[in-house]
Amino acid sequence: MNKKITIITSSVAVGIVLLAGYFISHSGMQSEAVFSSNQQITAAKAINQKVYDDADNNRSVSIEHANVPSLTGITHEANIRADSTGNFIVDESIKHLFEFYLSSVGEESLELILQRVQAELSSELEPPALDQALSLLKRYVDYKIELSTIEQALPQQSEQNNSDLENIKHQKSQLNALRAQYFDQIEYQQFFEQEELYDNYMLNHLSIVGDQSLDKETKRQNLESLEQTLPEDVRAVRQQVTLHGNLYEQAKTMKAEGASNEEVFQLRAVSLGEDAARAMAKLDADRALWQQRLTNYSQQRNIINDSGLSKQDQLLAINDLIETNFSGTERLRVKALSSSL
Repeated sequence: MNKKITIITSSVAVGIVLLAGYFISHSGMQSEAVFSSNQQITAAKAINQKVYDDADNNRSVSIEHANVPSLTGITHEANIRADSTGNFIVDESIKHLFEFYLSSVGEESLELILQRVQAELSSELEPPALDQALSLLKRYVDYKIELSTIEQALPQQSEQNNSDLENIKHQKSQLNALRAQYFDQIEYQQFFEQEELYDNYMLNHLSIVGDQSLDKETKRQNLESLEQTLPEDVRAVRQQVTLHGNLYEQAKTMKAEGASNEEVFQLRAVSLGEDAARAMAKLDADRALWQQRLTNYSQQRNIINDSGLSKQDQLLAINDLIETNFSGTERLRVKALSSSL
């Protein structure tokens, strides 16, 4: 179920798929550039090739470093296995294995990340399955790097005379072509079928909503019919996501109008149950605390910027401020947010 929630929430705007490669936007609560220049992209390709060649030449590397803080205590639950003839079995969990480790780009080197994935594969597989799995990892990383070059070219590729929907369809076509270049039919299906199903649903949804020839009632009927084309389990998850979104907006409005925390809790408890309402209340508190910490940082940073120190000393003082008040991936998030605070 969590897997489908990820697909749905990440695919609501189809064009975003082109912007979501980890080598351009490493996503936490916010995004920050990781490989944003041609030089960095070229370096990433070279690293991927080197790590693959090392494995192909049986130059295995012992992983002595513990996992990065953001992955500590988390398991990927990938299903790494071969069939009865010794060939690698590709399913969606393998994509999640790759993404699990690639999510730590920015916390440790790309070379070490790829070596970690190779070690996972080597611990479960023997040739020919191992060779096939290592090849798939190499191609998947090359594909992710290639996404960054597409993202950089988007402003030039978008046709000014086209509608936003037409541009999104064009970008989606580019994405499909790129995937077909790197993956065979089975890999393509296992890695992207669910995502493409929902992407196509959203394209049709946007087409109906934007069709000026349809009246309100006809749009409603067409949207209901379109909803029925989704698999039942996906519809159920979509409805749950929508419910959470509606409750979030209701709670936001209530708070703006002076409602108490207890009143917001009761709203959520009626729809989701008390356990879920308590979890959402804790999330509210965590978000409020995080926002307060960001506000405090912003105020102290502004004092440093107005202090008259040299630019170099200002940068050193601000970096020390971040190191003192934040830890682990929080520091990456704060640095990514600095320009907007």
